[in-house]
Amino acid sequence: MSIVPSDSTDNVESRNIATSAGQLIQVGVIHGGVSIHGSADLPAAAVRTLPGDIASFTGRHAEFERVLSDAFGSAVPGKVVKIIVIDGMAGVGKTAFAVHVAHQLAPRFPDGQIFLRLYGHTPGHQPADPSDALYTLLITMGVAPHKIPPGLDARAALWRDRSAHTRLLLLFDDATGSAQIRPLLPGGAGNLVLLTSRRRLSLLYDAMPITLGLLDSDEAETLFLQLAGLDARDDSVAGIVRSCGYLPLAISLMAGYLKHHQAWTPRHLLDELDAVTGGLEAMYAEDDSVATAFDLSYRELATDQRRMFRRLGLHPGGDFDVHAAAALGDLDTAATRRILDSLFSCHLVEEVTRGRYSFHDLIRAHARSLVQAEEPEGRKDAICRLLRYYLATADAADRHLARRSRNRDRDTGRLPTPLRRFTSRSEAVDWMTAERLNLQVMADHVAGHGLPGDTVSLVATMHGFLRVHGYWDQDIVLQNLAITEARKIGDRAGEANALHRLGEVQRLMGQFQASVASLHGALDLFHGLADTLGEADVLTDLGFVQRRTGEYPASAVSLKRALELYRELGDEHGEASALNYLGDVQRLTGDYRAAMAGQAQALALFRALGDRIGEANVLTSQGEALRVLGDYEAASTILNKALTLFCDLGNRHGEANALNYLGDVQRLLGDHPAAMTSQTRALALYRELGNRHGEANALNYLGEVQRLIGEHEAAAACQAQSLRLHRESSNRHGQTRTLISLGELALDSGDPAGARERFQESLGIAHAIAAQHEEAESWAGLGRCASDTTSAAAALRQALDIYRRISSPRAQALAEELSGS
Repeated sequence: MSIVPSDSTDNVESRNIATSAGQLIQVGVIHGGVSIHGSADLPAAAVRTLPGDIASFTGRHAEFERVLSDAFGSAVPGKVVKIIVIDGMAGVGKTAFAVHVAHQLAPRFPDGQIFLRLYGHTPGHQPADPSDALYTLLITMGVAPHKIPPGLDARAALWRDRSAHTRLLLLFDDATGSAQIRPLLPGGAGNLVLLTSRRRLSLLYDAMPITLGLLDSDEAETLFLQLAGLDARDDSVAGIVRSCGYLPLAISLMAGYLKHHQAWTPRHLLDELDAVTGGLEAMYAEDDSVATAFDLSYRELATDQRRMFRRLGLHPGGDFDVHAAAALGDLDTAATRRILDSLFSCHLVEEVTRGRYSFHDLIRAHARSLVQAEEPEGRKDAICRLLRYYLATADAADRHLARRSRNRDRDTGRLPTPLRRFTSRSEAVDWMTAERLNLQVMADHVAGHGLPGDTVSLVATMHGFLRVHGYWDQDIVLQNLAITEARKIGDRAGEANALHRLGEVQRLMGQFQASVASLHGALDLFHGLADTLGEADVLTDLGFVQRRTGEYPASAVSLKRALELYRELGDEHGEASALNYLGDVQRLTGDYRAAMAGQAQALALFRALGDRIGEANVLTSQGEALRVLGDYEAASTILNKALTLFCDLGNRHGEANALNYLGDVQRLLGDHPAAMTSQTRALALYRELGNRHGEANALNYLGEVQRLIGEHEAAAACQAQSLRLHRESSNRHGQTRTLISLGELALDSGDPAGARERFQESLGIAHAIAAQHEEAESWAGLGRCASDTTSAAAALRQALDIYRRISSPRAQALAEELSGS
């Protein structure tokens, strides 16, 4: 390199000139200009331009490990440029995370760490043109301005050349899309590109995406405390970060707000947030706000995308599918799917499971504020379309799920053609499972907006699914809502049906007294309406509850009357249900022949109707009858068939019942490990369902197995809990069964006096409810624990007389025992 005077006469002060090769030349006072022959490039002005790291940076440990893995632990080194795209919703902390990561990785990139803002979402700035961005990069690399070519392609080529042999960390912040980024990619594999964007840049095929989610609750509280200058966590801090949706931007703004309001406590701030609907309006500081951050994403959407985004904010539930979105947007599903994918790409909606989307709470609040401001007249129509969609689709699903052909209170003539159809029961179950919470929220929403008739109809469509699949708490809430709404408009039929459904679920949950009250209310209404089918249905359930509470004569009367009405109406489904339940009463009162004959008829009817749940219910009842009759192998076979059917149908209540009876049969067959497994599973299911009657039975049967394997303390605890539950629900039959088991346990434990007390109490209850089998077992127990042979023989003869009267197989064994003594 040589330095010679130029033609210029300008004076140049003594200065240092750094060449592009890194040489330093001392220049004295020169008269005239200076020409530098060799490289005419300017020096690299600044190649370490990262913003400062954030002292309060919190969390993101897993994401940082992902960056390390993607940058240095995957792919073949030296072959391709490593690109890591950090994407996420507005305000989630993408830039802060990227800067933090860049500072941690800086020592690995000695040639520089360059930060370049691309202004994808910056108020007052247009997104950076790739050509202008390349100009900045080339200047940074020391290329003289007059050496930078004008065209995008030429600049990109020169940039790739200058970065071909470097080890740079490049942080491109806030990109709008892949087209903006592609020309900026360096030419050498030793470089690392960190890239932030609100979009999912799926066209950068070689890039590794890392999507930043929300902070967890602990991280969110830690960040708030650090930024607010606080030490102690309390419920107010937890409430604040929850109101902020665990979004770092919102947390930062609120922490700063509290820090500058020194007279405030966290409780004051939480009250302020609670006072503002959604809290979004309160989340601002100076010229920055969460709403502004969201609005920048919204404003770049196309017109149809904006409209869909606004209307999705009207959805009252937690998530939604493409069909619900199509109803709100008044579009076909194909167009809706394209728009949802665009919103997903921009992180304005998230895909929680395949085909189902949700909003962040604050983004939903922003969408609702936009729809109120921009299309106030269209809100009611959009909600009505959504309601019609849910009504029609729930009705279509219920046709596959309800055991009866129709619900009488459903006005199907008002329903539109459903946007989706179901070709199988499993499809209907899947849809109802996904939508059940949305349907409840929708029912609450329309009830609160003066549409009681629609509330009653929507609740009616949900009952079949909720009942069969064990969502009984939800069903009770909904049926009470339907009763209230039906009364508002004087809909006596709707009220009667909702009362009947309520009584049915209360019965399943072991709330027998409440169930009887609801069913009598429904019965009175149906009688006043001259609704014979309604009366028969209620009488069937009433007979079931009366059986549960040990009122066998009353139960038989109710069920026989229901059976007459069904036969008059030609309703074979109702006839089958009444026959099955009546068979249970007959079995419990010792009329085994009538029970088996009636349930055989019920089984044939259910099979002819294709009602697999009804079929499984009858099989369970027949299995229990065979157990009582002592045919344990046959009982095991038939109960396993019932169990398979219930499992195939996803009927957890039926599954629990079949397991409960099967476990007791396995105990009687001597297979104690299998019995323990069955009873433990049944107990867990009953508890999940909230079925206290089933729980009590399972506890008693489990205690029986524990007694036989010598775990007397565990058995006593289980059976004491069983007795308490039966007494709480006034289930007298359950009480006598458990008392007999406790008497057996006392005998095994060497406590004949305690056993005698239990058997005496059981005998009194069994005699009062005409439970002849339990009465006989109580007498047999008293015989075994009697203090003298005369008393023992007298008690055993009482048992033998009853066993013979009811044709029990235990009669022969007891007769042999008496003759031997």
